[in-house]
Amino acid sequence: MGQFRDAVATGREAATKEQEQQKAAADSRGAATQADIEAGKKWLAEDVRPVVDAANDDLSEEKLGIVWEPNPGENPSVKLDFRIMNTLGGRPTGRSIGLTVFPGGKVKACQDGGQETDLGTITTVGSDKIENLLMKILQEIGAQRG
Repeated sequence: MGQFRDAVATGREAATKEQEQQKAAADSRGAATQADIEAGKKWLAEDVRPVVDAANDDLSEEKLGIVWEPNPGENPSVKLDFRIMNTLGGRPTGRSIGLTVFPGGKVKACQDGGQETDLGTITTVGSDKIENLLMKILQEIGAQRG
């Protein structure tokens, strides 16, 4: 009769081993997700924020500013609103750009609430590319303001 108990014990051991493997895989996915989030936050802080700060310093005489609005959510992101700063509350110009970092470090931009555009990854999208995006929008705003 011991062989039947052994069969049950073998089944239990197999189930325990499978559960341990599933837990280890879930932990690994969780760690990878957390690493992606931290890398995205770091990219926003180190590659995007300095460009926005420099633009705001340069735009002060134009009475125009870029407002940094971080968005909570599962993917690190920020919305940049372009605003005329010499009005009460800083009237929006109607222009904005959202930058979101997705799993794997993929960066997407969404201008004025429109369709998302793939920019690359946090390793390939440097501050120069962000600067070019902001410059393009600012040129359009300049043309509108005449």
